[in-house]
Formats: sequence, C-alpha cells, structure tokens
Amino acid sequence: MLPINLDLTQIEHPVLRFRVAYAPYYDGNFFIDSLKVLVSDDCGASFTTLFRSGGEALSTTTSGNGPNNLYEYELFSPQSCDEWREIALNLDAYAGKFVTVKFLNQSGYGNNMYLDDIIFQEEFMIGTTSPGAEIRFRIQPNPAISTAFAQGHSAQNELLQLNLFNAAGQSVWRQEYNVAAGNWDLPISLAAQPQGVYWLSITSETGHKWTEKVVKH
Repeated sequence: MLPINLDLTQIEHPVLRFRVAYAPYYDGNFFIDSLKVLVSDDCGASFTTLFRSGGEALSTTTSGNGPNNLYEYELFSPQSCDEWREIALNLDAYAGKFVTVKFLNQSGYGNNMYLDDIIFQEEFMIGTTSPGAEIRFRIQPNPAISTAFAQGHSAQNELLQLNLFNAAGQSVWRQEYNVAAGNWDLPISLAAQPQGVYWLSITSETGHKWTEKVVKH
C-alpha cells in the first residue's frame, strides 16, 4: 500500500488524479490483478473503497493478445503514452477533513501494474490577489493530437498567459490572451510537439495560477 495524507480542511472541490498502466496475464488461464484506492477520514481506523478495477476493465495495452486483445503473454511494460490511462477521483465528500489515501494492488499472480503522476488538485482555483475574481477551467480533448483547448470562465476581463512545458521543464509554447468576463475557449498548439506528457501553466494578471497535465498523442 502507498499511503498519502491530505489536508482538505481549506479545500471545497478536491480531486485526486493518477495514471495507471496494466495488462493482465493470459496463457490459457486467467491471472487477474486489481487496483483499489482506499480513503480514511478517521486516522486509518477504517477505509472506504473509492475506486476498484481490474482485469480487462483496467487493461491499458494497445497491442494485447488473448481474449479481446486485452491480455499479454509476456511481462507487460508500457511502450507509449497510449498505454497509460488517467483516473480522476472526486473527493468532495471529504472536503473540510484530514484524510489518508492508500493505493492497493491485489495480485492474482498476473502481470506488472504501474502508477505515475499521482496529483492532488482543487477542481476550481480561487484567486487571493483579487478577492472578487475567480477562474475555473479544464482541458479538452486530453489526450489531444494537434490542438487542445483550455475551456474556462473568468469573473472579469483579464490577461491570461499560457505556458506549455515538456517533461524536462522546458517551455515549448507560450501565448497570451485577453479574455472578457464570462466563458472562454483558448487553443493550445501541440502540432509541433512530439508525443508525450506536457504541463500547461495558466497565469492571470490578477494572480491566479493553475497547472494541468496535457498528453500529446
């Protein structure tokens, strides 16, 4: 188990995100593993299952064999971004509390399972520099092939700076947009970038800042 202690006492819309890569093993018999995400709000005295999946439902292989092409005959290791799946778990029921989250791999003598990019975020970021201002947004589609869009809402007219970083932390694309109060839909150019995982940082002139992962296929 991998425990993570979280302070949600000041957060209204907590979200836990992570990526998983897995393929069950099959050689004429099924060997099924499963992944659980458990949460406790009583200092670990008891846990509630927040997420559970395994076998074909959890398989992320794109070159699999066996039934439904979702199994592997050999040891599995992800070969590309396509063989990872992002999971987002809503923790609104635990807002205002201290919680412990655990990841549990229940082995069925099957195959390798990988977890990466375990991130805790607030769904909406509330600005502190300008008390009346609020930004909310998401990235769609994600993963994307050539262009993704940051879709969001601002409470006032403002300048937004978008900065895309690669896995090495290098800025590979940057753009500024003047947006009006209300909803906005801003393009993120990925056409010139190789496949991989990137991070988009959005900063406003009023002090809001938010960072989210973007996957380029």
